[in-house]
Amino acid sequence: MVRAALWGLCLGPCAAQGSELEVRDGAGAVLASVTLPDDGRWCLVWNHSVTGEEVRDCFRAEAGGLVLERSHQIDFSSAGLGHVPGRGAVVPDPEGGQWIEGIDAVIPGGALPLRVGAMAVDHRIDAGGAVTSLSALAAGRRVTVEADR
Repeated sequence: MVRAALWGLCLGPCAAQGSELEVRDGAGAVLASVTLPDDGRWCLVWNHSVTGEEVRDCFRAEAGGLVLERSHQIDFSSAGLGHVPGRGAVVPDPEGGQWIEGIDAVIPGGALPLRVGAMAVDHRIDAGGAVTSLSALAAGRRVTVEADR
């Protein structure tokens, strides 16, 4: 895919207009459908279970599935967080924390498996400012998040 210098500009296999994410439980039942913005970008957001700080993993839905583009973290010293050398570049966020940009990791199988946290963690999907709480739907359960194709 050709990468553009401007965030949000897609010059390759972008999500089709009107694409949706489907959140399914372990039996395959659809728990939620989330309409994606035209560029197919969305973030999985949650509160770190120890520090309570917000973490964001931001994805792009495209014809081949899901791609993890970047991640926002307040503090790399929090358990389970940090930058993996060779996987993106750390960029300070003027509003606090840091972004790991350019991760571009394809999600195997095109579906993101997730054990949804309790409401204190509040796993949620932010798709263009529309927020869907997965914790309100499926706390403590395994779900998969997949873009329609």
